[in-house]
Amino acid sequence: MKFNLTARIVATHLMVFLFCIESLHASTSDPKALGDPLDDPYEIRLVTFSPHNSLFAWFGHSALEVRNRVTGKAHMFNFGGFFFDLEHLVQFTFGKFVFWSFASESSRALIPYRRENRHIVFQTLNLTPKQKTEVRRLLLHYLKQENRFYVYDHFLDNCSTKIRDVIDQAMSGQLKKQSMETVEPTFRDFVHRMMAGVPHLDFTTNFILNDSVDQPITDWDTMFLPDRLMAVIQKSKNPALGNQPLVTLKTEKNIGAGEFFFTPKPNLVNTVVKEFVVGFFLLAIIGLSAIFYIKNHRFFKRLYPALVSVFSIIFGTLGLILFFMMCFTDHKDTYWNENILLLNPLTLLLGFTGIAAIFGRLKKLFLWLSVVSGLTAFTAFGLKTLPMFDQANGQQLRVLLPVLLVIGITGVIKLKHSNHPQSGNLQL
Repeated sequence: MKFNLTARIVATHLMVFLFCIESLHASTSDPKALGDPLDDPYEIRLVTFSPHNSLFAWFGHSALEVRNRVTGKAHMFNFGGFFFDLEHLVQFTFGKFVFWSFASESSRALIPYRRENRHIVFQTLNLTPKQKTEVRRLLLHYLKQENRFYVYDHFLDNCSTKIRDVIDQAMSGQLKKQSMETVEPTFRDFVHRMMAGVPHLDFTTNFILNDSVDQPITDWDTMFLPDRLMAVIQKSKNPALGNQPLVTLKTEKNIGAGEFFFTPKPNLVNTVVKEFVVGFFLLAIIGLSAIFYIKNHRFFKRLYPALVSVFSIIFGTLGLILFFMMCFTDHKDTYWNENILLLNPLTLLLGFTGIAAIFGRLKKLFLWLSVVSGLTAFTAFGLKTLPMFDQANGQQLRVLLPVLLVIGITGVIKLKHSNHPQSGNLQL
């Protein structure tokens, strides 16, 4: 891995050196480079790629292309380099995932996206020669060894926000100034929008995110997503050119792929009905078995603990992950998460005691943990009446709350029966 990284760095520096030499030659040695327009042979294009079904492509991708209109040479710069081996998986787990910038010839850079039939949008930016020079300077600056690496943050520092910041800096802050209007969707809404097609991962992601992603955001913030960067750039102006549109030309390839996301206004996804259906399905299965378990039906003495065990181990593992991310990582978007009252390490422990209860062991502990699970879930629901508990966790409540309440109530009833045996069972 270290050899591959070294090879990439050497290749990048060699490419940058040749790119700089080519740029200098085009602007000083070739008389044609100073014509049409006179001192501005460069074209800057924002390139946006639609989402794809691989893990790190669900949110799409952004890059900046610098093309010399005289020589025809074009290079694509982006900030999406990463490794995802075991070492970097551990870094990601602890919130220290490192990305880096790199550049390559546009013709080569586009090959994998065309192979995947990704929808690609090219937007030619309407910048002054001075602004273009600043864009090129910044891009080359971020290719230097000491500047190219950064700690990835999905909402604040990623391949899209880096490009946003480069354009804004070249425009002396004018892009940000135009993008401070508050929008209705939150970070969570945008995450849900992009992941709704993968329900289990959508549920998991929204479960571990705290209320920091539910606060009001602006157009500037929405540009953490490539398609929102594209949309905001499209409607922006360049004050340095008399408030002319920031985009002079927009071209598209493979139109249709990713069409849902490439809209001027974001299309939000509503899955409330589906979530109620899933919650009702879980409630029906565990609730019906709970009724017969309370009645001491022989078959359900084992079936009910088994069903609770499956539910608790699956979702309790998620609770354990949340507990770990809250307490031991740098993922600030998981701290003080209200969902820890719904699922936590005790939920996982309930699952293991349920397995023991199937074989007639640890029944009391199983029932007490059932009560605790139901009580904490009820507390999570009750706290929603207080203004400080403003996390948007309706999705988790709709799916989990009914089942957890049934588990808790079942535990209370069984404990009551075990502490007050019927007189028919007594021997005088």
